[in-house]
Amino acid sequence: MIYASAILRNYFSSHNEDIPTTLRTTFLRAGELKIIPDDLAKSLSEAAAMRNILVHTYTKIDLKIIYKSIGPALNDFSEFITIMSQKVNLIEPEISEAPPEETLSEE
Repeated sequence: MIYASAILRNYFSSHNEDIPTTLRTTFLRAGELKIIPDDLAKSLSEAAAMRNILVHTYTKIDLKIIYKSIGPALNDFSEFITIMSQKVNLIEPEISEAPPEETLSEE
């Protein structure tokens, strides 16, 4: 969560955008700027809210809710990393077909 926010803050800075002051607003601002899709921004913002509840113990924690949220959160962060890696040219966009295999000739 913190690292994803740091990636976005660095991205904002390098693109001369104002840097949000909270985890939640960082993800929401990324959605507003179309850096990440709006639905992903909302999901990550909600994950940030849950993180705040867990870390700061604002309320009683329902472990069933936490358990059910882990899978979707992992998917969201995987999508986030793929999108951001492409935006900063760390990985190539998906290739539609695999490159041909090289064969070794015996000499």
